[in-house]
Amino acid sequence: MKSSVLLLSILLIIGGILSSCDEPLPPRDDPTVVFQGKIEPEFALLSSTNALLVILKVKNVFDESLQGIALLTGNVEIAWAPFPDIRKIATLGPGNLIHARKYDVRTGLLTIDPGDSIVFLYSWNIMAESERQMRAEIFTYRTDSGCPLRKIADMETFIVRAQVRVYDKRSPANFGDTMFSFCHVDTYVDQRSCPIPRTEPPCGAR
Repeated sequence: MKSSVLLLSILLIIGGILSSCDEPLPPRDDPTVVFQGKIEPEFALLSSTNALLVILKVKNVFDESLQGIALLTGNVEIAWAPFPDIRKIATLGPGNLIHARKYDVRTGLLTIDPGDSIVFLYSWNIMAESERQMRAEIFTYRTDSGCPLRKIADMETFIVRAQVRVYDKRSPANFGDTMFSFCHVDTYVDQRSCPIPRTEPPCGAR
């Protein structure tokens, strides 16, 4: 009798375990917003570069790793603050990605661990021939008092905004408007001939 009761108890326990295995797992916490974006503009004046650099950092703020085939598309907008209709709009693609710790270029598989960031770079070549009209509308130049070989513009302020889609099935990473002011310099002059110009207010020779 005792053995029958014991056998029945064991069978009931096993049955409970098996039935619990068939129960669906609790729904996964999968929020819509998993990315945090940050814009870091910088004016670069070098022998090979005369450009406004827009660095875009996309951080995984979810508490789990994100993984999938990367889309890596988006856009950057640089608007002149006094007249925002005068603006530069550029598309972003995989070629703008400059840092990703776990990205397989061959397969396109991208993994972003919690707290990790991927970084994009867009370079607006202000001195390009195609930018002549926009350059003339925005910048007013004067000869740099510290170097007659170059001209420096009055300070101008820009509004920089961007949007990036990292994965197809995730919401895009949005970046709040970032204000950036600088004084554009029309040409690079070797510092052996002229001092390095100050491109943030007060602008001019250091």
